Amino acid sequence: HLIEGEEHQLDTTIGDHVWVTMGVKILKGSSIGKDSIVACSSVVTSGVYPERSLIGGVPAKVIKKSIPMWKRDLHEIEG
Repeated sequence: HLIEGEEHQLDTTIGDHVWVTMGVKILKGSSIGKDSIVACSSVVTSGVYPERSLIGGVPAKVIKKSIPMWKRDLHEIEG
């Protein structure tokens, strides 16, 4: 986007196998490493977040590093 002839765009990168939960906002200039989890309602500002991190808060920060590999299993709910 050009404003008065200058570009104000920053790239945003989301790695493979990143779980972005409900209500998260990811702002320009953010780089989230693979295998990470972004907690509900977090605001991820520009910066580099390492892979396998639990990220959360407003503004978001790394809460925990080297999280175990996560897996989403879909189970049928018996009723």
